[in-house]
Amino acid sequence: MPVAGLALLLAACGTEQPSSPGPASPDAVTIAMENYRFEPATADVRVGQTVRWENRSTGQHNAVAKKGADFKSGLFGAGGSFEWRAERAGTVTYICTIHNPPMEGTLRVR
Repeated sequence: MPVAGLALLLAACGTEQPSSPGPASPDAVTIAMENYRFEPATADVRVGQTVRWENRSTGQHNAVAKKGADFKSGLFGAGGSFEWRAERAGTVTYICTIHNPPMEGTLRVR
């Protein structure tokens, strides 16, 4: 690969850095990841509402549905976040695959 092409490819890949939480939708349900727990551990969500997980600790975390939904975030560090939109009513259980247990949570979607 020519040097210019390689430089362009490397620039496009970038480096992995924590994303900034940025402004959440005013209607979003925010779940903090801190002290190896989801806070709140159980949250009520409306169909169509966004759920936003925010990493407020120093370690890496993720949010992965176990039952009732199909979402799987990548790993994200301090200050990073992940969003998912609830599309149907039901109970969703999820975990952080790195710290399970004790990082387990439940969404009651109505």
